[in-house]
Amino acid sequence: MSQPSRRYSYHLSLVLVLLVGLVISLIPVGSAIGSPSQSQPALSSSLVVEQLQQPPMANLTSNSLVRYSHTLLLGSSGSATQNGTALLAAMTTIANANPSAANPYLLKLEPGQYDLGSASLTLLPYVDLEGSGEVITVISSTIGSSSNPVTNGTLIVVSNTETRFLKIANSSTATNTYQTSIYIPATTTNVHFTDLDITASGGINSFGIFNSYGSMATVQNSTFTVSGDINSWNYGLLNLSSGTVTVQNSTLNVSGGQQSVSLYNNLGGTITVQNSNLTASKGVVPVGFYNLGGMATVQNSTLTAYGGSTNSYSLANTGTVRIGASQLSGGIAPLVGTTTCVASYNINFVALSSTCL
Repeated sequence: MSQPSRRYSYHLSLVLVLLVGLVISLIPVGSAIGSPSQSQPALSSSLVVEQLQQPPMANLTSNSLVRYSHTLLLGSSGSATQNGTALLAAMTTIANANPSAANPYLLKLEPGQYDLGSASLTLLPYVDLEGSGEVITVISSTIGSSSNPVTNGTLIVVSNTETRFLKIANSSTATNTYQTSIYIPATTTNVHFTDLDITASGGINSFGIFNSYGSMATVQNSTFTVSGDINSWNYGLLNLSSGTVTVQNSTLNVSGGQQSVSLYNNLGGTITVQNSNLTASKGVVPVGFYNLGGMATVQNSTLTAYGGSTNSYSLANTGTVRIGASQLSGGIAPLVGTTTCVASYNINFVALSSTCL
């Protein structure tokens, strides 16, 4: 082949390559070979994640209620009273959805104050209540009972529920009332409390948790603070006859009054305490743990009482109590009961006898 012919072939090939490149550059990206159609645009992995994380309402207005399939998120930018009213309404909304074992619900609260006034919030079966932290999420009420045993509280729980990550408060300046933060009605079962701050004050009797006849509850990682004046009777957690309570990794502090009892177990009740601190102080007769004819097991815990004007008892027992690897700081009430101590000690780390003396 001659030299001009080779030169012609080279230039022709170059022209064809340039033309093909120009045509490809003019084709829209969405129409390129192998790309999805415009009706189904491709999303990068980062964009997919961003869309999944985007809530249905980016900015909650005052008391907005965002609803997912089985979760309701309640906003708290209103006043404490408005937030409390919205909380009660949210529970009504869930009630209309008919929660059940196959249709459970979660009511999630934003940080804030939820003041119920003189009303109670009653949970529904298979509905969990969750705050955004026990320091920054507070449900409060002044509701009280006119007689004891009590019949209400700031929060009334039912079977198959859990309350977690918030503060429940009850207080009143009224006279002749019985103030309760959490009330558990009779024969309630499968109730759980986790990471709560529970406070009660101002009643003739004030109760952190009042567990009624035959009810079963578990308390974990929670703090109780109950107090009253010299004429009151105050209880961190009271367990009535045939009730069953487990307390784990919790702190119960009760002070003031004619009698202040951190943990009270009534006739026929059963209590298990593990890795917890029970403290009663001041008033006339503070008692760390009062077991009145019930059955109790205490493990790796501290029972403390001090500052009573008459007496201070870390333990008062007329039933059966078994204590293991625990500290008892304060006297032992001279009551008739079966008390067994194993590997336990007093405030000076002196070993106690098998009867906790």
